[in-house]
Amino acid sequence: MDARQHFDVARSFLTDKVRRWLDEEISWLEQQSLPLAVVHRDIRAQHLYIDSNGDLVGVIDFGDTTIDDPALDFAKIAGDFGDPFLDLVLAHYRGPVSEGLLARARIYRRLDTLWEVAEDAWGDRPTAIRRLRSLAAAASRSSGSTGRS
Repeated sequence: MDARQHFDVARSFLTDKVRRWLDEEISWLEQQSLPLAVVHRDIRAQHLYIDSNGDLVGVIDFGDTTIDDPALDFAKIAGDFGDPFLDLVLAHYRGPVSEGLLARARIYRRLDTLWEVAEDAWGDRPTAIRRLRSLAAAASRSSGSTGRS
């Protein structure tokens, strides 16, 4: 299932403006030449083991691992830990950083809430509501622009 088909599940509760914004974001992603790499696809706080010194000593739950755009993992990191932490991760990242990686990660981060709604994976309802409000605000600000900055 591609992104458009997946988000069709969530479209019924979106306003026309948010639907247009969603279409613009997906269209922009479809036009990109995406690098492929092995990605975890579920990098989040609960899947990382940090020791008492603050060092990463383990990663668990490789059930969603696949070949895909590495920006997906960076989006999850930013979503759980914030942009300043993502900047720190990228400063120490040894893999190739493709052009547009941050722009794609920002889009994936914004779309992640809708993805979870489409999957009915709300988990933490207050966080989901906060993220949906943030998504709606981003769509309102974009006014025809993809708002990738």
